[in-house]
Parts: sequence; structure tokens; C-alpha cells
Amino acid sequence: MPYLLFLMLFLGVPMTLLIVRLSGRINSRAMVVLLATTAIALISTTLAISFLTARGAIYYDATKSLGIVGYLPLEEYLYFLLQVLLVGGVTLIIWRRLHRGDFE
Repeated sequence: MPYLLFLMLFLGVPMTLLIVRLSGRINSRAMVVLLATTAIALISTTLAISFLTARGAIYYDATKSLGIVGYLPLEEYLYFLLQVLLVGGVTLIIWRRLHRGDFE
């Protein structure tokens, strides 16, 4: 299975359902925290995986990806973003159920 198809099935579909579930229900404070966490995760994982790729510990075949930016395929960046947003969104849903007073 191509990596892009994997991302669409296992991260894209759940993200779509999560967006529908959270649409209009997320406050600005939670949005800022979610976006800041996503930015931190994107920067740290990009640096770590790029370092490993530059050292030869990881290899990406350019013919099997949409393209390479720096040392990483575009699909890796998409994975970094979607994975953090998905986990953060699910965490937000669980937090809202356990701590209703935080979102009034």
C-alpha cells in the first residue's frame, strides 16, 4: 500500500470525522494550544528525522514519494501534521467530557 493511501485512510478519514465533530465547538485558547503543539512537533520531528536521514540511518526513495523537501518526503511532513492534530483533537474531546467547566 502506498504511504499516501495509508495516510488518507488512517489519518485523513479520522481527521475528517474529527473536524465534523469539533466544528464550531473549539474555543480560541484550545486552538492556540493545538496549533502551538503542532508547530513544536513539526519542527522537532523534522530536525530529528532529517538528521537521521542525512547520516544514512533512514533512506527515502524519491521515486516512491510525491517529492523530497530537504531530506524528507512530503508524506512525512503530512504525517507529522495530521498525527499531532488527530491526537490533539481526540484529547480535546475527552477533556471536554471530563472537565466540562473548562469550556463554558
